[in-house]
Amino acid sequence: MAANNSQFETSADGEQNLGTFSLSEIKDMLEASIISGQEFDMPYLILGRVGVGKTEFIEGFAKDNGLGFKSIRLANYTETDLVGLPKVVTAERKGNDSEFSPEEIAAGKNLIVKWINSDLLPSDLDPGFNEKGILFLDEITNCSKSVQAAAWQLLDAERGVGSYKLPEKWVVICAGNGPEDGGNCQGLTAALVTRCFALRVACDRNSWLTDYCAKKDEKTGRVPQVHTVVSSFVEQFPVWFWGGEGIGLDEIKKAYAFPNPRQWKKLSSLIYDVESKQSTHQAKSKLIQHFAMATIGKRGASVFMPYYALSDSMIDVKEIVDGRVKYTPDMLKALDLKSQGATGAPPLSQLMYIQAGALITPLVENIPLAVQGDPGAYQKVIRVLEFLAAVDLIGTAGTADAVMFALKQLGRTPAAMDWVMFNMQFDAQTKKDAPAWYDYYQRNSNIIDIMANNGN
Repeated sequence: MAANNSQFETSADGEQNLGTFSLSEIKDMLEASIISGQEFDMPYLILGRVGVGKTEFIEGFAKDNGLGFKSIRLANYTETDLVGLPKVVTAERKGNDSEFSPEEIAAGKNLIVKWINSDLLPSDLDPGFNEKGILFLDEITNCSKSVQAAAWQLLDAERGVGSYKLPEKWVVICAGNGPEDGGNCQGLTAALVTRCFALRVACDRNSWLTDYCAKKDEKTGRVPQVHTVVSSFVEQFPVWFWGGEGIGLDEIKKAYAFPNPRQWKKLSSLIYDVESKQSTHQAKSKLIQHFAMATIGKRGASVFMPYYALSDSMIDVKEIVDGRVKYTPDMLKALDLKSQGATGAPPLSQLMYIQAGALITPLVENIPLAVQGDPGAYQKVIRVLEFLAAVDLIGTAGTADAVMFALKQLGRTPAAMDWVMFNMQFDAQTKKDAPAWYDYYQRNSNIIDIMANNGN
């Protein structure tokens, strides 16, 4: 081990000899120890690159499992904020909050110091207190040494600071950036690492695409929560998931704007908002270009925007769902492409990724209704599936992958199990009503069902 500066030591690879796990694997570990094992006195330390979604992941885990959640961004606070303020009381009147005269304090007889607990920490006096929960100590590697030392007390067997004790069924989870993660790392010591289950979160594109993007956004109700133009771009151009071409760790340490999961999610939300409010493609593109530069930086935007421009060549989703035109592979090959898309993949396959991704929402809306016996919803699903089969039959590079991308996303939405039921319930009927889809499904049914079941 070689010292990088006066505050911490780092291994040659910057990973501190820790195991690296995907978010889904960390979820399994948390479920095993906290939910199944009811082990609340075993804290976690999760390190990883800046922007990979550590904070949002832990908050989502708490919500999904009905746990209370309280988060403290330690870099914003002092030691006193955690330990609490001292207050002088007499031994005889211990616990009495009445004030004491200067003469009593000066006399010093039977006087003790009592710590007033910080309201930053969870307490059974909090409104709506949940007896089981997570205390999330964020940016633990970016706070001062004194704050980190105070936080260690919450990780020890006593699980308290000052006169405060952590509720019995609350677990502490810490998060931060290691010295080679592109964020701020003011201190990372063995004293911290050895108090916790310490691990690294992988910057895992596949896990992000399959376990995160297609889920429902609890705040807005959107499904999928990440716009499919964003997720399909990241699927096709992996280098831009975190960092990007010509953007390495050295540039990121110099505060370069760069693509990462956190910024992709922000851009996705802005695309949804702009598309819902702007009527012309020109107005949409101009605003989205500005937001892209503000989130993923100029370099990322210069590659993403030509890709987004292909959406101007999309077939109206309503036209597909309502069955106004039945598209054949030859008709799709002849589409007038108004952009060449991003460099590195055929523009038609890029457009089909965007087009197929845009069909996830009508499938999510109509598949459950079709399973319940709604004939109109069934017809809408059939039209979408026939369109996807036509995309597969285009036969050019990447178009078949576009269909599988859309189905993979569908398998992670709230409609995943209804999707399995649909294929079982209407197997014979789809052979008649959607022969091209039926043939596609027969060739790929194992893969499709596995993807859907993995989403639940």
